[in-house]
Amino acid sequence: MKNKKEKETKSSKKRSDPKKPEKEMGQKAKLKKIKSLFEFKKNTHIVFMDDSFGRPIVEEFNLNSKEAIAGDKGWLIQRIRSRNELNKKLKDFTKKQRINKNVLDYFVDLSIGFVAELNKSEIKKLEKTGLIAKDGIVENTLVEINGRPIQQGRPIQQGRPIQQGDQIITSAPEFPSWFFDENGRSTCGINHVSSGNLTAKTGRKAWILDSGVNAQHPDLQTCIDLNLSRSFINGNDEEDNPLVDLNGHGSHLTGLVAGKALSEQSVMGVNGVVPGAPVVSLKVIDNAGSSNWGFITIALNYVVQHGSSGDVLLMSFGDYNPKRKCVNFNQNIRNLFSTLSQNNLKVVMSAGNCELDNGICKTGREASYNFPGCQVNGNLFTIGALDFDCQTVQGIAKYSFKGAPVKYMVPGSNILSTSTESLEYEIYSGTSMSAAIFAGLLMAVDSPADFRLESIIEGNDEYFKPFF
Repeated sequence: MKNKKEKETKSSKKRSDPKKPEKEMGQKAKLKKIKSLFEFKKNTHIVFMDDSFGRPIVEEFNLNSKEAIAGDKGWLIQRIRSRNELNKKLKDFTKKQRINKNVLDYFVDLSIGFVAELNKSEIKKLEKTGLIAKDGIVENTLVEINGRPIQQGRPIQQGRPIQQGDQIITSAPEFPSWFFDENGRSTCGINHVSSGNLTAKTGRKAWILDSGVNAQHPDLQTCIDLNLSRSFINGNDEEDNPLVDLNGHGSHLTGLVAGKALSEQSVMGVNGVVPGAPVVSLKVIDNAGSSNWGFITIALNYVVQHGSSGDVLLMSFGDYNPKRKCVNFNQNIRNLFSTLSQNNLKVVMSAGNCELDNGICKTGREASYNFPGCQVNGNLFTIGALDFDCQTVQGIAKYSFKGAPVKYMVPGSNILSTSTESLEYEIYSGTSMSAAIFAGLLMAVDSPADFRLESIIEGNDEYFKPFF
């Protein structure tokens, strides 16, 4: 598995256990041997229904409406009835087309459609019904790594573990770049954007669409919503569990958003931007760091079904193609994001990372070619990465994508956070980390207008580092 366009680095400190082989998730030699779970769904498609079929639930029951915000019981009951009616209508349609047994899942809240395994004749038959949206049958087959969403980068391991119980010695020669604030018990990167002691707005949740979360980690146990967390990928028992993270990416991001250090002050423990804030783990990325738009579409529908106005979504994956501008990405999938925004759901996306060769980006750094972060909309936020130490911010990271979709830049290099092991921590670098920190900030404010902004100039472009 090789990705030349979106690379994220990780200085990982993992424990060696003589009873089992060490998991080297990020080393390239190992990654080539890991097969994505999605490689086995060769004929999977997303089917979007035309407006003539019906209206998605959110069009009639907007999450930002007075009734939704007030929790009006009659409104809620009618929404359930409408959802049941649409689901039945959709199931009847697929049954009539004799494809109901091929359907993996239906969605009616954010958009109306289904994900199914379809052959060419079934696709032609569907198109003839006149009830499918324009470009509404989206192929979901694995073609190449850049043809489907992947997490923003591949972890690279080195060094020994940072284990809970280790003394915090930031000057230790084996850990020259912890950038750890011993008083606040968090990465110094958070200090550059937060005054500290932030709390999430009442009732607000962070929905993290990633590789799952290590719910056994002491610093994450108080923030995970066990009831709402779901896995949308198919695999073994561990892959089906959103509270298990075989990749590490999701656990690291969760710690940055809402980790809460529960250990003694003298040993390791990490606080996120809003410690202990409610987090829902939606597993859409497998152990190899792979996903597809079908399962992401279903996960986004789930957010709309169970979320509330003001909730924050974190998506640190991308579908990068330097030959495809954002407006040329499938319109039906783009519409999902504009609808999320219209329902006052705050969507935070990583800008993307390029692969460095001797400190020089081997590809372009234009975020406009990386979907979904290429989109510009009121409640869609694409975040780039800054280099920093504990005293100063040192400028835009060389690996970070930038350009028109990116307004905010947040520290993202050498970020310490929680790991897949229960008592361990890891250091990652990438725009994913920046996006997670920004998502934490959004949990604490009424709107981005509450931020104090610091201008960052690079060439003819101006970006802003937020602070709250």
